[in-house]
Amino acid sequence: MLKPLFEFSVGYVEIELIGFTKERFINMAAHRGISIRDLSQQDNKTTLKLSINDFRKIKPVARKSGCKFKILKKTGAPFFFYRYRKRKILLFGVLFFLASLYILSSFIWLIEFEGYERVNREELAQFVYNNGLTTGVRAGNVNRKELETLIINNFDQISFININIVGTRATVSIAEIIPEKSVIDRTTPISLVASKDALIETMAVSAGVPQVQVGDIVSKGDILVSSYVEASIDPIISYHVHASADIRALVYYTMNFSVPNTKDSKRSTGETLNQYSVNFFGRYLNFLFFRNNYKNYDIITSRRQMALGENYPLPIIFITNTFKEYSITETVLTEEQMKEVAELKIRDSVINHFDFEVDIISIETEFALTESGIDANVFITTLENIAIETSL
Repeated sequence: MLKPLFEFSVGYVEIELIGFTKERFINMAAHRGISIRDLSQQDNKTTLKLSINDFRKIKPVARKSGCKFKILKKTGAPFFFYRYRKRKILLFGVLFFLASLYILSSFIWLIEFEGYERVNREELAQFVYNNGLTTGVRAGNVNRKELETLIINNFDQISFININIVGTRATVSIAEIIPEKSVIDRTTPISLVASKDALIETMAVSAGVPQVQVGDIVSKGDILVSSYVEASIDPIISYHVHASADIRALVYYTMNFSVPNTKDSKRSTGETLNQYSVNFFGRYLNFLFFRNNYKNYDIITSRRQMALGENYPLPIIFITNTFKEYSITETVLTEEQMKEVAELKIRDSVINHFDFEVDIISIETEFALTESGIDANVFITTLENIAIETSL
């Protein structure tokens, strides 16, 4: 971003070389310390860029090398100011604009966070803001090392943090501590009980005494594996253990719901309205008076922040709210369509209710037609681990 600004501030001239000794011209120019930029050759056309000072030095080089040159373009602030030297108000406005951009570029206008998963982003952002890193603060006033130390000391989940400030953008990058695996205390007496009513399908006991067997029907709270191990010869040496087992059982679930025979559908009317506003230094300003007469509509918001390149965002954000009108129509569903709606609801319920460790054995659905739609009775059979620990 700085290179184009520098080129514009000092100005440059783009020329085309004409002749058969272009290589000699380039070599002589380099020998005399003339800086050539953006040299390109296309279809026997050689173009290059020179600063204003270097352009004044090329006439003797062109004469000695036997080349000619043609000016293609003059670009930059010196040419601009010379062209409008008599329009003082315009020049003052341009200078004021450039000075404003320069001043704004010394402040931070965008703060980004990356690397967080378990750390609460809102809490981290609030902590950073409370300790001096906010939008609108001068970049030189931010003590990054001190702030990094404060964050490490106040967030136990963070092992490393780096605050990088480039231009008007500040990036807070963190690395989280890998959570320690829980250590099971095998010395604590623990029994296993049933977490729900079920039919035992498989049992693999590694510690403890089984109280049930495959094929038994158990109720919630029944002891599955006892921690008490009784010696068969001498009861005095009986002891308690930390029971451990994988007990998988068939569990039955039911679900009942109704699907109406009508459905409200959204249909776009094709009519749209745009509301334009700007966030200028944190304040929202509307460009024009806006009135929305739509009764039903969706809103799509787009934001575009002004920037002088990737690392120089400015405190000016243009916001466009697009209102898309739609009408609501009532659609009568057929029996097949109502069943499809029911199947979708069953699928969503299964996904949201059961963990990935649960195996779905079967899903059986019975439908009953009614005057207002259909009633669905769902029977779900799962295979899951029902053993949970208890200190009994």
